[in-house]
Amino acid sequence: YAIGYGGLYQLLGLVGQLKTEVIALDKAFFSIKAVTQATDRQMLGVARSIREVALNTNFTTKEIAEAAQLLGQAGVLPEDMDATLASTARFASATNSSLTVAADLMSTVRTVYKTLDEGVIGDQLTRAINLSKLTAEDLKTILSLTAQTASSYNVNLEQLLGAVTTLRNSGIKPSTVATGLRQAMLEIFNPDSATTKALLKRYKEMGEEIDAKGVSQRFFGFSNAANPLLAALGELRRLGFTDEGQKTLQRGVDIRAFNAIQALLQNYKELEQAENKITFGQAASVGAEIQLKSLAASMENLGASVVVLAEQISGGLVRA
Repeated sequence: YAIGYGGLYQLLGLVGQLKTEVIALDKAFFSIKAVTQATDRQMLGVARSIREVALNTNFTTKEIAEAAQLLGQAGVLPEDMDATLASTARFASATNSSLTVAADLMSTVRTVYKTLDEGVIGDQLTRAINLSKLTAEDLKTILSLTAQTASSYNVNLEQLLGAVTTLRNSGIKPSTVATGLRQAMLEIFNPDSATTKALLKRYKEMGEEIDAKGVSQRFFGFSNAANPLLAALGELRRLGFTDEGQKTLQRGVDIRAFNAIQALLQNYKELEQAENKITFGQAASVGAEIQLKSLAASMENLGASVVVLAEQISGGLVRA
């Protein structure tokens, strides 16, 4: 009898937990509807997306709903939620990252690089992590500070991620990568008076005639190159930024920018190769599939599957 009652109490506990999860999911649906201003018809699609992700990843329904709410707050429209949420979940699964961190990161990149497909963003972020010592949390810190600046100088996502992975692999910590790379781009493409003065002196030392306006035009002009960062860094390399010209140029460049530029030039070959490594392939999809095939992922997914089924049976906010 004791065993029987023990089993019954366990079953009742599971039922209670399931009820709590279903209620939480239904509350999340209401929150998403309010945030996105979705119509009832649009919410059918959003709810379907959440359920689909729950059944095809190792995340709980609560985590997925929270990610959807975060994406909605970041401006993802109800009609775009399906693709964005699925890409976010694949990226998070492939990199063993928190789904909320992944959603925050995806939102940041999507806001800046508006023309990129969500799947492309997820794949490029995944490859950046696979090629480096970076985590999704690191990328969240770095891209929140550098993405807008990079985009303003025509540095595309794969070029930015190439620079980020190169700097991180050189041993620079994420927060320093963020501040250093942002400052480096500002000083490279829009040199201030101190940087311009140092560049003028270096050109003079090399016997080249150029004025302040010419320096400004030359370095801003690099932002129109196919790869703006490599073009500008190539000129600094020619000027001897890491060797004979270092003493002259160091005096005019902010120390944060100087350290980032120096690290990129010291690892110039890796930087050249990084863009291609980040551009091609479907890293997020492949990584997520591997994760889902694992026994651990399958067991975690069972709970989400049960919650989805219970929510549909219970008659929540939206029907499939």
